[in-house]
Amino acid sequence: MGKESALTTRIIYGLHTELQWVMVGGSLKEVLEMVPKIEEWAKSMGCTKARFVGRKGWAKVLQDLNYKILPQVSMTKEL
Repeated sequence: MGKESALTTRIIYGLHTELQWVMVGGSLKEVLEMVPKIEEWAKSMGCTKARFVGRKGWAKVLQDLNYKILPQVSMTKEL
């Protein structure tokens, strides 16, 4: 957590160990300042990849941090 923002991450273990950005909100500037520190922490935990799934607008912001846009499919069903 920052003063004006908060985010949640998790680590997924499997074929490779991956940091996943789960929820992000608040001050974009503050979040972007936190990214390098969180990525360093993730590396110390054995992560070799990071994944962020979110709205299209994040693609422009994160490409400057070397995140690549992947094609995604999201499906939902009413039960």
